[in-house]
Parts: sequence; C-alpha cells; structure tokens
Amino acid sequence: MNPHINQQIVTAYEKCGLTIEEIAENYDLETAAIAAVLSSDSSKYRMDVKGASGGKVTEADVTTDEMREMLSIMKSIAREQRHDNPSVAKRAAEFVYNEGKGRNNLAGLSNTGVNILVINQRLVGMRQAREKVARVTGTQTLEA
Repeated sequence: MNPHINQQIVTAYEKCGLTIEEIAENYDLETAAIAAVLSSDSSKYRMDVKGASGGKVTEADVTTDEMREMLSIMKSIAREQRHDNPSVAKRAAEFVYNEGKGRNNLAGLSNTGVNILVINQRLVGMRQAREKVARVTGTQTLEA
C-alpha cells in the first residue's frame, strides 16, 4: 500500500469532501482506522467532531470568560518583569488558554505517525475473532 496513505486520507476528507465510510470503502480499510488518522492529522475533522457535539461546555472545558481571563493573565505576565519565576505562571496560563481552544486534548496525537495499516490489521483481526466466536457459540456478535 502507498506509504503516503495518511496524507491521501486527509486530502480525501478535507478537499474532496468524502465521508469516513467512503474513504474506508475506497481504501478497503476499517472506518475506525480512518477516524484515527483524521483525528491525528486533520484539523478540519477535529473541528467537525467538536462542532457535532454542539460545542457545549462540559466540566472539563474552559468557559469563554475563563479563556479571556487567562489571556489577560498571559498579557499581564508578558508585560510585567517582577516575577520570581515568570515561566511557571506563563506556562500555567498558556495551558488553560490552550484547553479553552481544545489544543490540549489532542496534543499527544499530533505527529505521532499513526500507522493506519497496523490499526486496520488489528481491527480486522478483532472482527474476525468476534465472528469466529459467534460461529463456535452459535450467537450473534455486537457490531463495534
């Protein structure tokens, strides 16, 4: 398979407007593998997912007022020169500000080199194992 498949998937989603299901069908991959690549590499997908949730503030999120407050703190720290350790306060303010922007949630995912082929192989293996168990036990499996 093409080594540039992650970029092709992102292009198919962002520029061609294909859905995850359409991309999965075109590349003969699992939809969860496509979603993993897009979560890692596509800011448009992350914004679409965030927009699909209605942009509601949950307990873990930072409100707009708090984000403005953190921006004010960052500005104050940048302007003031009399701190024992200004980098600590600045980093804390940046963390909360970035939380409000949704940047902290995906920081660990960016540029991790998600290998879609490995993800897809494992998903296919799990599906096959689930189907085998169903055949042996004579029961239906739940779709993931």
